[in-house]
Amino acid sequence: MTQTFPCDASKLLGALAAMPTEAGFVYTIIILRQYELGRAVPDSAEVIGRRCGGMKPKRVEAAIEWLLAERKLARTAEGLRNPQADKIIEELLAENAEAKNNGIEGAKKRWQKTAGNQRTGDSPPIERQATLSLGEEVSSSKSIKKVGAANRRTRFPEGWTPGEEGINFAIELGFGRQKVAMMFDAFRDHHVSRGNSFIDWLAAWRTWCRNELKFNSPRGGPSNGAVRARPPTPSEMIRDRMEKRDDEPKPH
Repeated sequence: MTQTFPCDASKLLGALAAMPTEAGFVYTIIILRQYELGRAVPDSAEVIGRRCGGMKPKRVEAAIEWLLAERKLARTAEGLRNPQADKIIEELLAENAEAKNNGIEGAKKRWQKTAGNQRTGDSPPIERQATLSLGEEVSSSKSIKKVGAANRRTRFPEGWTPGEEGINFAIELGFGRQKVAMMFDAFRDHHVSRGNSFIDWLAAWRTWCRNELKFNSPRGGPSNGAVRARPPTPSEMIRDRMEKRDDEPKPH
């Protein structure tokens, strides 16, 4: 019935002190078994003896007879029981039943309230609530993953181009399409050779275009690639390095 029970320690110790040792052992085991079962103890003398650490059945029976004579225990058709324990068990059963009824009533009220809300449209049905909750969690998880992936630096993607958006951006700065193509070749070779990585390669391309404009036109005007100013642009520097490397004599 229960793993714990109310006990007045002083009274129990006082009662045990007035008992013979073996009677005290048997009394304690029977009381605990009664609380465990929630009813009379049907155990035989052999079973009680084993619970008392191997006490002989005859000694158990003698202890029980003493306890019966002292009215510490009572024998019924169901088994041995302590009258005081009976009262406590009845009180515990009544408390448990009351708590169970209160729980059932509370659950009914909550269910009725939920059902009322569903009828009036105050809240979605329970099944829909669960679906919405799961959907929100999945959506949130996907968003986190997308943010994590978006914030991850990557090296120059194979086959990547700035696309129409990036090309139009360069053209709007005043560069011709041929110049844009040369700029992109330099942009790609530069970052691939250095192993650079960026979160947003299109943003990196826009920065390259702005630097190209800044270094190519000191007065801020676009040149369309027709006029070159000093210092050289990043594209020019990379191309010059590659040309010099190609002109170097090869070892035989």
